[in-house]
Amino acid sequence: MKIYIKPSCPFCIRLLSLLDEAGLKYESIDVIGHPAKNEEMIAKSGQRGVPEVEIANVIIPDYGTEETLVEDIQIILSAGYVNEEVMKKLTSTIVYL
Repeated sequence: MKIYIKPSCPFCIRLLSLLDEAGLKYESIDVIGHPAKNEEMIAKSGQRGVPEVEIANVIIPDYGTEETLVEDIQIILSAGYVNEEVMKKLTSTIVYL
C-alpha cells in the first residue's frame, strides 16, 4: 500500500498515525520532495489532494474521515482487491487502476 502525502498536511499526519495504531504496513511517498511522484499520483487519480491511498487495484483520492478511510483500507486488505461487491462496503471514493 502506498500513501501519497505532503509532510505538513494534518490529514496525512492523522492517517499515518491511525495506520500505525492499526499495525498496517505502508509506503509513505512525499509528493513535495518528489515532484515526479506527485505527477504519478495525479495521473492515477485525476486529483491533487492528499492523502491518497493506492492499494490493491484502486487509488482512493477522497474519503469521509481518516477513521473511515482506515476502515475501508482494512476491508480492501481483507478482500485483496476491489470489485463491485467490495465497493458496496466502502465509504471512500475509489478510482480503479
